[in-house]
Amino acid sequence: MSTRSMHLNDALARVRWVARLTWEEAAWPEFLAVGVVGFALGLVLWVNWPLHQEVRALQAGAAAVSRERAATAPDSSSSGAGPERGGSGFVADFLAFLPAVDMREQQLQTLHSLASESGAALSRVEYGHSNLEHLPGRRMTMQLTVQAEYPAYRKLLHNLLVAMPNLSIDRVTMERVPGQASRLNVRIEASLYYRNAAAGGAS
Repeated sequence: MSTRSMHLNDALARVRWVARLTWEEAAWPEFLAVGVVGFALGLVLWVNWPLHQEVRALQAGAAAVSRERAATAPDSSSSGAGPERGGSGFVADFLAFLPAVDMREQQLQTLHSLASESGAALSRVEYGHSNLEHLPGRRMTMQLTVQAEYPAYRKLLHNLLVAMPNLSIDRVTMERVPGQASRLNVRIEASLYYRNAAAGGAS
C-alpha cells in the first residue's frame, strides 16, 4: 500500500470517528425539537394552506352569488324612496336571507348528520347564544371538536358551508392525534346567524 493511500485511509477513519462522537454526544431534545418544527412546517404547508385556499374559494363563490342576486334585484331607485330606503332594503334582504331562529334545532341535527356522513368523529360541541347588535337577530357560537383524517375533515367543512349558508367559520386549529399520523384533532370555532321570528321575511 502506498503512503498516499495510507494517509487517505487515516483521514477517512478520523472523519468516521469524529462523526460517531458527534452523534453519540448530540442532545436528543435538540433532535426532537427539530422534528417538531419540521412537523409544524409540514402541517402549515400541506394542511392549513390548502384549507385556507378552499375557504377563500367558497367565500368568493358566495360573494359572486350575492352580486348576481343584487344585479337581478328590482331597482328600488324608481320608487322615489331615496338612499335611506335602499339601506333599509338591504337590511331587510339580509334578514330575509337568514333562517328563522326556530330553525336552530333542525340545523344542529343536520350538523351531526353531516359529521357522520363525512366520516368525522364529532366528540364535543359547545354552544353560546347572543343577540345581534342593532338587528333583530340571534347569533349562536359553536366550538366543535372533531377527530378525523384530513380528507374527511375537508369534506365535513365543505358540506357544512354548503348546507348552512348562515354559517361563518371563525377559527380552525388542528393537531395530530398522538400515535396516529393519519388522524387529526380539529377544533372549529363557528357562528350561526338567525333572524327573530318577529323580523318577518321568507322562511
